[in-house]
Amino acid sequence: MRAHVSHILAKPLHYPATLAGVDLTAFVAELDGIFRRHGARTSPAPLDLTFRAGRLPGTAIASIVLESDRFARAVVTHVRVAPFYTGLSIAVHPRAELDAPLLVADINIPPPGFTRLFVDAVGPSIGSASFASRFKTRLAPIVEAARGVTRSEVPAWISPLSGGAGARLRAKPTGGNAVLRVLAKYVDAYLEALDGAEPAHDAASNAASARSVRDAVRANGPAGKYLTRTFGAPFADRYLRLLWNDETSTS
Repeated sequence: MRAHVSHILAKPLHYPATLAGVDLTAFVAELDGIFRRHGARTSPAPLDLTFRAGRLPGTAIASIVLESDRFARAVVTHVRVAPFYTGLSIAVHPRAELDAPLLVADINIPPPGFTRLFVDAVGPSIGSASFASRFKTRLAPIVEAARGVTRSEVPAWISPLSGGAGARLRAKPTGGNAVLRVLAKYVDAYLEALDGAEPAHDAASNAASARSVRDAVRANGPAGKYLTRTFGAPFADRYLRLLWNDETSTS
């Protein structure tokens, strides 16, 4: 993440993150390092999509956009709507010619500082033996062994697209780092599995499954509504196309 972006997001009005006991700016830098250890490199993206200040003071959204030989795009985004909300999202799109699912994750922290995480491996390949042996065996134990959090099932609307290796986690105020540690381990384990993913039997089917994930999240997740309200509809539409690797868009 560019230094000026990190500096702006690290300025005052980080009330929810303080209550949660987390530093999301530092955590984004940690995630960037994890991705780069697995061969990620910066991917070209419109500058006005990688950082935008909102209409109100203390409101901003900043993203890092990456690619590698194993995934077509990864987007890590830090959002602040101070003092009401702060959050982080991740979407990783494996190359369609690989037998690998998407990684999706979303952290949201409203006052009084409860940290909520949804994380899962979804869509392409979830019914394959390779998914079960390579991805699920690495990922499911991470959320199952999480300590200092309350765990529940993934939302019903994503369940048909889930590989059964995800969860929703919730930490009490000041306990948010327990959630961040789980997410860091999950991302690292996912990328390790992706490093050895087998060739796909049907790349076109993988691409269609990825679009189903995109459509489900856009229809049921709250991000589109909140982004539109905070940053305006044109930006929200272009950002969501970037997030979901929809190239028709972002320029």
